[in-house]
Amino acid sequence: MRLSRHFRLGVTQAELDFVDIDASRDLQLFLDPYLLAVSSDPWSIEASTTIKSFFGYFVRLLYNGDEDEARRLFDYLHEPNETCLGMSRKRPQGRGVGEDDANRIFARACFKNTSAG
Repeated sequence: MRLSRHFRLGVTQAELDFVDIDASRDLQLFLDPYLLAVSSDPWSIEASTTIKSFFGYFVRLLYNGDEDEARRLFDYLHEPNETCLGMSRKRPQGRGVGEDDANRIFARACFKNTSAG
């Protein structure tokens, strides 16, 4: 049941300031970083700046040889289960970027960093 129905808000998604999730299953909704980068509204600009800052910091850490700190950043790439966004097949599982995906991203980033020199 969607939050708006559970709390009897009597409004549509367009009238809400949040995503009207169904807390019993994931909603397949994803943020598009390209769309954020080309959008001119304040929220998109701030979100795009945050994403660029995160990955810029990650690349600087790798460039400076601080792989431990770079890997620590990946601890924050999981999805909180409470958002109910993603691809879970049954009940929400809050996975986001899991350990396997993080390892693949990290390995590719380290490879690109060492091959650039």
